[in-house]
Order: sequence, then C-alpha cells, then structure tokens
Amino acid sequence: MAVKGDPNADYEEAERLLNELENFERYNGSKTISGKREAEFATLKQKILTESISHDTFVRKIEQGNKFFEYQTEQQKLLEGTFFNAFDASFNKAVNKERATEASLEYAERIDLYVQSNPDATYNEQQQYARQLRLDLVDKYAEVQIEQITAFNLEENKFNVVRETSNVIELYDQYKTNPSQKNILITMARLNGYVDEQGKPQVNKFFNDYIKILKSRQEG
Repeated sequence: MAVKGDPNADYEEAERLLNELENFERYNGSKTISGKREAEFATLKQKILTESISHDTFVRKIEQGNKFFEYQTEQQKLLEGTFFNAFDASFNKAVNKERATEASLEYAERIDLYVQSNPDATYNEQQQYARQLRLDLVDKYAEVQIEQITAFNLEENKFNVVRETSNVIELYDQYKTNPSQKNILITMARLNGYVDEQGKPQVNKFFNDYIKILKSRQEG
C-alpha cells in the first residue's frame, strides 16, 4: 500500500491503518503498540508520512511525463507531415521523405536533451518548448536543400545549416534593418541555445560566434 512511485499505492489508507493500529487495544485493555515497539512504530509512521509527500510529487511527475510524451509525439507527427505525405503527389517524393526523417530525428534528439536538462519544467513550459521546436525545425528544413543539413552542434556543424559567409552576413544585415521580420538567423539562434533568460533569441551573439566558425572553415 505504501510503495513509493507505484500508481496503485494509497498512502492515505496506509496512514489510516497506522493510526488504527496505534490506537488498537487488546481484550485486556493493553495497547498493541507499547514498550519497545513504540519507538519502532514512531519511526515507521514518520517514514510513511515523509514518503507520502515525495510519492505524490513523483506520481505527478510520471503523469506529467506521460502527458508530455503524447503531446510531443503529436508535434513530431505534425513536423513530419509538413514535409512528407504519402498520399499527396507533391509531397511524396524521396527528398520529401528524407527531409521529414531528418527533421524528425533532430526533433526527437532535442526533446530528449530538453527533458534531461530541465527535469523541473512545468507541463506548460514543456508544451511551449515542443511547439516552438517544431516551428523552428519547419523553418530550418524548409529553408535549405537536404544535402546542406548535417548534424547537431554549432562548433562541429551538426544539425546546422551549411552556409556561405556572404549569405550569413546578408541575413544579418536584413535582421539589423528589421529585427521583427522573419529571418532564419532567429531560428538558428534559438535552436543553438542563444537565448536570454526570457527565451528571446540572441541573434547578435549567435552571429558573432557563427561567423567566426564559418571563416575558420574557409581558412582551414
């Protein structure tokens, strides 16, 4: 009845039974819990009371995790459907399937990293991240040809876009002219973790780092 993490556990009933046992009297009027047993029983009761609090938190986390798994799975399906549809002649080519697969793989890996790095995130925060990630990956994979996409780290060019330095500079000039206009640098900054405490993309900081990497590749 008091198994921490078991969804069938009932700590309220366990506490009720403990209280009942504590007050239970034998036919001669003596209490069952007395003498040496009192100290052991007090320890057990305190353990159950303490565990019940952490159990409730643990179960809520499990329930939240199940809800988020369903939500992020739906977001992943939407992402794949943006690029590939087996029943639509304009979206069922091999390149569409490959784009959908690559976007889906990146989505899954980024979701795993997010969950590991943010164990205390609320369900609402998890939803916001999953939805924004889907939108960012739609932007990213719709922007370039599939052969220009590699894997997942800015320094090693994983899951980043292979671009010419001049192209990046042009995009940055467009961003400076109108920061509110849609720009792939905003998406790339967010995907690579260049955000402030409010989650706003730090495009300037991202550009400064990314342009150095591009130039070093040209020189090397």
